[in-house]
Amino acid sequence: SIQYPDTGLRRLVSTNESGLYLISGLPVGAIVLTAEKQGFRTIQRDTTMRIGETKTLDFNLDILANETSVQVVDSAELVRNNAATGATFENSQISRLPVNGRNWGNLMSLVPGAIDTGAGNGTSVRFMGRGGDDSNFRVDGATTGHPWLPHIAGYVPSLDAIETVSIVSNSFDAEQGYAGGAAVNVQIKSGTNALHGSGYEYHFNQHLKARPYFLPASQGKEKRVVNQWGGTLGGPIIKNKLWYFASTRYWISSAYQPGNYYNKTQGTLFYTPDLTRPAYELNYYKEASARLNWQATQRNKFTASYSF
Repeated sequence: SIQYPDTGLRRLVSTNESGLYLISGLPVGAIVLTAEKQGFRTIQRDTTMRIGETKTLDFNLDILANETSVQVVDSAELVRNNAATGATFENSQISRLPVNGRNWGNLMSLVPGAIDTGAGNGTSVRFMGRGGDDSNFRVDGATTGHPWLPHIAGYVPSLDAIETVSIVSNSFDAEQGYAGGAAVNVQIKSGTNALHGSGYEYHFNQHLKARPYFLPASQGKEKRVVNQWGGTLGGPIIKNKLWYFASTRYWISSAYQPGNYYNKTQGTLFYTPDLTRPAYELNYYKEASARLNWQATQRNKFTASYSF
């Protein structure tokens, strides 16, 4: 049997006459495998399933005497990887990496074969010499890019809402498609049997960055202030059956370039700078998402999500 401690999901399988077994279509996450047969010692193993992984875990069951016992083992496991080139970033890594702007697209420049031609936020990263529009972006397996502009992700989830980012840049297998440059799959977190949440606020201004080398000594650094805040919340509605997860993020930026001022003579054909009123460029972005996961049976799981 296989069980997910976080959600209580349990699958039962039997071996064939040769002692071989196969469990397919498993969600990612920490699992506990239990091998048991009447007259033999029960063995348990802990492991973690990740996107695109195929694992081989063997069990050696000893004949059981008169006592009853469960043996927990931690032996080596065989991970069978294909020839694909790429990288996988898990939440534990994403939360510790200094991701510029807290945009997960910046992770793409860390993958073998990536060429960053500009901002590094996903729209300017190319792979293996292919064009930027040859990449395919998917969230939970569904393509989110525009058919005519596939290099632009239609949905940019919050870093705190991401469970895994998988990027395959070359030698695709049969699971990948609709991509010539890179196949990028972002998996969003799901609720579990335990209540979990997070909150954050990130601040940046011009005093926290280095002075440009070629900036004239008489000129000050460009004024820029960025604030980003948000949070996540997930938990059970019905334990072992129905869970929820929600996230929200708000980003606001204001910048000033020297020489930009409001016009004193608005409504006329002339521009007279009002030196007492610097003109700031203001940008903002807000995003929120919610999802429900229903484990109908051992093999059937339904997900409903909404984002804006």
